[in-house]
Amino acid sequence: MKYYNDPYLFESKQKVIDLIIEDDNVLLKFDDTIFYPGGGGQPCDLGIMQFKGNKFDVISVSKRELDIYHTIKKSSLTSTFSIGSEVTMFLDIHRRTRHMKMHSGEHLFMGVLESLDKDVRVHKIDIGVSQSDIYIFKESGDIDLELFSKAEIITNNLIETDLEIASDVVGKEIVEEKYPGLRIKLDRIKSDSIRVINIKTHDISACAGVHATRTSELKNFHIKKISKIKDKYVVTFEIDNLSEIISNSILVRDVASSLKCNKNELLDEINKLKSDNDYYVKSLRKFMSDYVYKYESEKIRNVKLNYSNVDNFDKKLIVDEVNKYIETNEIYCIFNHSNKMDLIPFTMVVPLNFDVKKFISFSSIRGGGSKQLLTGVVDSKEVLLSKIKAYLSQ
Repeated sequence: MKYYNDPYLFESKQKVIDLIIEDDNVLLKFDDTIFYPGGGGQPCDLGIMQFKGNKFDVISVSKRELDIYHTIKKSSLTSTFSIGSEVTMFLDIHRRTRHMKMHSGEHLFMGVLESLDKDVRVHKIDIGVSQSDIYIFKESGDIDLELFSKAEIITNNLIETDLEIASDVVGKEIVEEKYPGLRIKLDRIKSDSIRVINIKTHDISACAGVHATRTSELKNFHIKKISKIKDKYVVTFEIDNLSEIISNSILVRDVASSLKCNKNELLDEINKLKSDNDYYVKSLRKFMSDYVYKYESEKIRNVKLNYSNVDNFDKKLIVDEVNKYIETNEIYCIFNHSNKMDLIPFTMVVPLNFDVKKFISFSSIRGGGSKQLLTGVVDSKEVLLSKIKAYLSQ
């Protein structure tokens, strides 16, 4: 296919060899194509087609078995296609080049990462125009975040080295013999032949995607964010964005200057500030628990009811306070009086066998909750306390 032969071929004349009408769409198959149909985490190409002087948007490209079909809206047609019609294809150049460079960046980065830790694996990738995501896991244990930074530095060095990004098509039965250490999920590949992307000795992977031809085309590789979803690390990255790298460098410099330290000490300084903040927050909560929340208590049947009054407190602090008592098998309720509201907000934790939904229905209060936490508003403290007592006395 032409999209493999020359990834920088953005315009081509091709002949229609099949045509399918589906609802409001026309699906066209050609004798060849420059449009990549998508797959392996890389989206399909988009663009336009020109026929008899009229242009039509290509809204999707997809594979059906071994055939590639290009979808256009039937309503946009002002000329009728037929088998043998010659059409001029034009790719969305920005979309194509960003996708293929992003994909090559993922290959280069993962090749480096796996060379630093042999137990690291790719779960999936999500290639985008402005940024892309790599979902990464480790066979056992956690990944040291410093590893990502090391791989980022090495990846950028390899980009500057201007390595060739070569491709090869090999028979499935000999591919692992020809390319030892090949990154491949052989059980997922149905074809008898496998396309291999080879960045010298830095990454060798089975891949059907369209790629850049040399690493220098990526310009630079920049990790924007690292997050974690269950056991997967999500590395969000971008390529060819020098302005973002410079902007981040300026921010680091300014923050280091504000904290009166050099850049190499910045992370330690931030961790120290975080540790100090955690200590002060913990101390503040203890102080509030000891001296601010002055609970009154009474027993209704076999349940102890504890309640307190505060003025204009942050709701999160109140939730943190009542959650401390969630395993006591007692009721803890805090009324948060506000001069901005006629109604009084409350936050309450209840014993595990206390049916929150049943209590809301019984008391007709304005509130909601689940399991053991209940929040809402009441006309007065006395109203809610009386309803709690009535409910417990049933």
